[in-house]
Amino acid sequence: MGIVERYGESYRDDQLAVELRDTALVMRELLAMNVVLANPGPPPASADLGLALIDLSNLAAGVRPLRDDPDLVAAAATARAAPYRRDDPLPDIDLLLFALRQRFRARYDGWVPTIGKNRPLAQIEGWPYIKGASGVLNPVSGPRIPARDGTPGPRVGILDTRIFAHPDLVGRFTGDTVATLHPPVPSTLGHATFVAGLILRRAPGADLVVRAVLDDEGGNDDSWDVATKIVAFRGAGVPVLNLSFGCATVDREAPLVLRRAIDRLGPDVVVVAAAGNHGELGRDPDPDTGLTGRTPIWPAALDGVVAVGAHDGHDPAHAKAGFSPHRAPWVDLLAPGVDEESTFLTGDVSVLVRQEGKLVVEDTVDFAAGYATWRGTSFAAANVSGQLAALMTGGRTAREALASLPGGDIVAATDEER
Repeated sequence: MGIVERYGESYRDDQLAVELRDTALVMRELLAMNVVLANPGPPPASADLGLALIDLSNLAAGVRPLRDDPDLVAAAATARAAPYRRDDPLPDIDLLLFALRQRFRARYDGWVPTIGKNRPLAQIEGWPYIKGASGVLNPVSGPRIPARDGTPGPRVGILDTRIFAHPDLVGRFTGDTVATLHPPVPSTLGHATFVAGLILRRAPGADLVVRAVLDDEGGNDDSWDVATKIVAFRGAGVPVLNLSFGCATVDREAPLVLRRAIDRLGPDVVVVAAAGNHGELGRDPDPDTGLTGRTPIWPAALDGVVAVGAHDGHDPAHAKAGFSPHRAPWVDLLAPGVDEESTFLTGDVSVLVRQEGKLVVEDTVDFAAGYATWRGTSFAAANVSGQLAALMTGGRTAREALASLPGGDIVAATDEER
């Protein structure tokens, strides 16, 4: 089937990520369970991640014998996390994972190889995260990005959409670009361009390294591609990495491949990630999405990642934005993320909003000047990344710069605001 979107999460139902050393063991066990492998040869693997990606074929047929065991199905259903709805059918891949782990646990005295789903990711786009709203993306006449001051700045990595060669950005980044715009283009395509402008407003001397991991509508088929591009920054001389995207999981557990990528990246890279725009949801899981106002968003909620929520930078009190996660202890900092101004696409743009989990065109707007206002924790994260780059002067490392935050308009997420 491919990508499945269901209550509280999305995932690929035809792939499993597996510890590299245990790949052959897991493949043998799958074959013993009559699960058909799409490729009987060696699967795609990443030595940097220490993981392999096993492709499955016709999983429904493979798990049919498992479904004939009512005790197994009942145990698998019971083992699922509380956020699952009671009336939700047990997905084939969840049943397979449960049965696999049970077999390994019984055979090897409790030991189980590392196995997990491959999950899609998406932008943490403008407020709100779940349903569409008007008035959040508007054209403006500026601001201009400050010119370089002659002092070379640090390199800042951006994993996002492709970036538009905006006049203010030319010569200040390397990476995956949009060579030509053919209006109307989706507003989501301007995400990386907007993020880049915010970083350079704070750190005009920075050199940006942009890699496209999201498609032009802000999504990605799998976290494997994202994870391999994250870990590629290890040892690449990029001390700050901005990740303005994420995903939720219904069991509230971090996706295996994202967790592994962050772990393997090493201490020399400070990872800054958006915390999500779902703060206006309540304490109980939303009936449509399964999210609450404090649901962890990955990779932001991972240990070692700087998770950034948003406040209103136009408010001297730095009041937390309503869409920023509420009472979420994994959020570290709050930065401006309400009606921020930055570089954007030019010409006619199809403004996309999220309604009932889907992106729909709300309007077509002319962004003649190539600048916009937007809101979301994506842009709060970009402001933190830019501030870190600005603080890296006099030989200061990214970790040393991080130690000087909070400061100025970047504030700590207090217990009340969390």
